[in-house]
Amino acid sequence: MTAERHIVRQRDFSGGEVVEHAKRRDDEPAVRASCRTQRNVRILSTGAIEQRPGRTALFSNEGRVDDIRMTDDYSVFLCFGDDGSLTIRSEHGAPLARAYGYDWGVNGGIEAVVARAGNDLVITFPDQAPKIVRWDGTSAWSFHDWAAAETTGGQKRVPFLRLSPKNITLLPSARTGTINLTFSDDVLVASMVGTRIRFIDRQIEIATVVTSTTGTGTVKEPLPGSQALNLSTNGLTSIFTLGEIVEGSVTGSKGIITTLATGAMTVQLLTTGTSTLILGGGQGPLQGDDGGIVTGSAGFTTADTVTGPGGAFVPTSVGAIGSPVAVTFWDEEVFNDYRGWPQSCASDQSRLIFCDFPAVPEGIAWSALLTFDDFYPGANPTEAIFETVPRKVRVYNVTDGNDEFVFTDLGIYYVPISESNPLRPGSVAFRRIPGAPASSVRPVSTAQGVVYANNAGNRVLAIVGTGQTAQPYVIRPSSDLQSHLFTGIRCLAVEEGGGSPPDELVYAVNDDGTVVVGRYQPGKEWPGWVPWEGDYPVRWASAASHAAVFSVDYPSIWLAERVDADRYLDGAVDYDAIPGGLAGLLPDDFGTEVGGNMTSFG
Repeated sequence: MTAERHIVRQRDFSGGEVVEHAKRRDDEPAVRASCRTQRNVRILSTGAIEQRPGRTALFSNEGRVDDIRMTDDYSVFLCFGDDGSLTIRSEHGAPLARAYGYDWGVNGGIEAVVARAGNDLVITFPDQAPKIVRWDGTSAWSFHDWAAAETTGGQKRVPFLRLSPKNITLLPSARTGTINLTFSDDVLVASMVGTRIRFIDRQIEIATVVTSTTGTGTVKEPLPGSQALNLSTNGLTSIFTLGEIVEGSVTGSKGIITTLATGAMTVQLLTTGTSTLILGGGQGPLQGDDGGIVTGSAGFTTADTVTGPGGAFVPTSVGAIGSPVAVTFWDEEVFNDYRGWPQSCASDQSRLIFCDFPAVPEGIAWSALLTFDDFYPGANPTEAIFETVPRKVRVYNVTDGNDEFVFTDLGIYYVPISESNPLRPGSVAFRRIPGAPASSVRPVSTAQGVVYANNAGNRVLAIVGTGQTAQPYVIRPSSDLQSHLFTGIRCLAVEEGGGSPPDELVYAVNDDGTVVVGRYQPGKEWPGWVPWEGDYPVRWASAASHAAVFSVDYPSIWLAERVDADRYLDGAVDYDAIPGGLAGLLPDDFGTEVGGNMTSFG
């Protein structure tokens, strides 16, 4: 009897191209649905595969191109040039506005991060202040440097934090005007001129630097002074100690004891009973303080019972408010020309978000609600927020979702947000999601979850919801069976039904110019990843409301190309309908497709 050979026909190819050492895992469903080689194919919703689409050439741009959706019916291209330019083009490639003089230079904006906040496109980039590309809502575009708001009273609306060593004191010579600044140890450098510090929550702009410990400043908010409190009988040293904070029962004034004798003390005022309240106070060394500006001459009075940690007394006399005295209660701007600028941005909950600060890598700043130039933290629900992530991490990116996700070099966190717990001052909590740390590559949101690249840039992972209260999110590996395809991920992009067929695809562009395309299959625990090859390297991919757009580096020209199921070639154009952005750029020896009118750079 002759045994018959049983042939199993494979109909499902949704596993993509798997790594060599996984190809004997017949017990693994994803492997059974894979191929030894899947090149230049597209996985369909049925699990079948077809030849990948070609790409239509749109225009030339020597650098990164981002597809940006401004409204449901208006999209533009944001084009970074390696000549330091920035260009806005219509969805058909026509230039609308252009500016020069940016720092991205020859890298073509690869390190830039872009966020849309209202009608503004906000761009962060290492070693430069954030940039703004502003749409007027109809047809006009303009270019600006991001600048913090400043109140009519002179307060700059940025976060402050103590960045210098904690034990250094600051002595201002007066409460208003141009004053001398004296530090007890090295702080000042020449590049700090024009930046701001705060003395007990009141801002001073540094005007000159004389030495590392001395300089001058312009007072932007009148400073609190010092005051003598006297007792006719001795005994204060048995009740109080230097450095304690005391408070008056009637005026509500607060002060820190700077000198102490048996019958007298001097306090540096922190607040007084004649403060004028302003919005956004109370962040910094005296976090929780009301943020008032001293506008009167009154502080403690003889009507006060002065209370401290060790006891209380009623002063028999008080002195007039004099010049400030040296204390350690001062801090500095988190970001400026000296401390560096945010290197990443995002937009969520009607707030602009800055992070990846050189001076405070673990910090995240949320703007005031619908006010994208106001980052001065406060207590009111609409005011700005500044928080730091635990463990001294470096925050690379913040991404929106049902909650907010924070991607750091030591792991992933989420910030719970709900109707009962909206994003507001005092509500921010960082909860860890166990899993691999992130790289600086911008994560992307898909219908299945948030996709990100690990810190080595050779692995794609997804944050997915569990439906559980105790552990609402888990991190699942998404590319381990295709690990050989990822060699330094440069960017991620997601195509959400904008192509043909209207599938959801994830694109990963590697540093070597190769592209890997992933498709998540409904009802299956794995995505399938396949490489899309071409003769020339892809440097960037972006997708918004349409099929993905690639930035392709040809030998003599870079092209922005849209994935197009009606094309058989890459870099394709109709020779009888050359796009305006390519006019005069086409070589004379272009070939044509047999039987058609299509030609190609590729």
